[in-house]
Amino acid sequence: FHEWKRLSESDPGVVDMETLLKGVCDKGNFMDIFENFIIYDDSTGKQIKIFKAEITSKEKVAELPGTVLYSIDKGICVATGKGSLLITELQPENRNRMSVSEFIKGYRIAKGQIFD
Repeated sequence: FHEWKRLSESDPGVVDMETLLKGVCDKGNFMDIFENFIIYDDSTGKQIKIFKAEITSKEKVAELPGTVLYSIDKGICVATGKGSLLITELQPENRNRMSVSEFIKGYRIAKGQIFD
């Protein structure tokens, strides 16, 4: 069970708090935690699973977390508590996984819309 708790593939598996904190807090590992996070779009009542996103800004934005800042073919930029993320790949409820460019062809995303 503990073999997966390591900071790199060459490290031995260790079950301790230091390994957990370093693994969770490392910038390179953070998106592994964020992947498959389920957001709920309050405007449509549908769940959307995020598969890929990238940090676009670490500067705090005025909008509430979850607010759509803009939508382009490359992704949907959403405010967070400490900056913003560009969602690039997702899966709408009862649909296949898709890129944002495919998603926005069939779903309307408006600036100011809130993913709750």
